Amino acid sequence: MACIIATIIILSASALSVKAIREAIFDFIMKAFSDYTIVSTESGTDTGYPDTIEEEYYISELPEGFNQTQYGLSNVALSVFYSNNNGDYILFTQETKTEYETNYDNHLNEFKTTYNGQEYLIIESDKDTTYIWDNGYYIFEMTSNLDKESSLNLCNSTKAKG
Repeated sequence: MACIIATIIILSASALSVKAIREAIFDFIMKAFSDYTIVSTESGTDTGYPDTIEEEYYISELPEGFNQTQYGLSNVALSVFYSNNNGDYILFTQETKTEYETNYDNHLNEFKTTYNGQEYLIIESDKDTTYIWDNGYYIFEMTSNLDKESSLNLCNSTKAKG
């Protein structure tokens, strides 16, 4: 019996040392590899969410001077790019949970935060910051070179059209 318990402990400890172990963060699954990490959702983690973009969301409090320069919509994703004359930009995406997957370089800073009750996964690079969140129906991502407070306010201002 002691041998079986020791085997289970050894197998559990070795599983924790494997780089590609899945780690649930909020509603996201993160698969870490040597050079990059994949962020996705896993089927069955939630129910009642749409398989297609049934309702479009937008940033309701766009900063002064920003204009929409690109727009793309498919059955499973919405992407809108905004910029201003100073070189600042905002890329806003909305994706269905079943289709969401992104990856990022492991050399980037990643952390979690809660802002006004909403949980965010935040990934920082030297040039910009990406904010990822789940509203219960869709996954949203916003990448911007604006400061953290302004960016979180933009994320928080996201609303459904209509």
